[in-house]
Amino acid sequence: MVVDKPPRPVAQARYMPKVMHVIKLVEQGCPVSRACRETELSNSTLYATMKRYSGIKAAYDHAQTWACDTLVDALLDIYDHPVYGKGDARDRKIASENIKWILAKKNPARFGSRPRNGAAANAEKAGQITEALRRAKKRARMIE
Repeated sequence: MVVDKPPRPVAQARYMPKVMHVIKLVEQGCPVSRACRETELSNSTLYATMKRYSGIKAAYDHAQTWACDTLVDALLDIYDHPVYGKGDARDRKIASENIKWILAKKNPARFGSRPRNGAAANAEKAGQITEALRRAKKRARMIE
């Protein structure tokens, strides 16, 4: 059983601005490990903070969504993009393929090449089919 410890104000005041800066960098499309290195914050501190504070976790999830949107924008403007648009056509093609791969890994439901049906979706469909059969039998009895 994990006991939630009360926040330590001194430590929190020291690393919380760094956590928010990491989230801002992630929102702009920077990978988490690079953002942590730039702000001199360990990955474990970031993940422990997200585990402890649900608001930070929500902000991080929102930043990841924005990061995907930023990568989509970069993909659409690959020829004019300041980072990914450098080099010749072959370099831009490699960059665009890498962006597509990253998007498919980060959010497979939205950017994946194959539709993914989980067990919960299948269970929901089975429940709907069972309910439809029950209603059909009930109507058949009413007609007789």
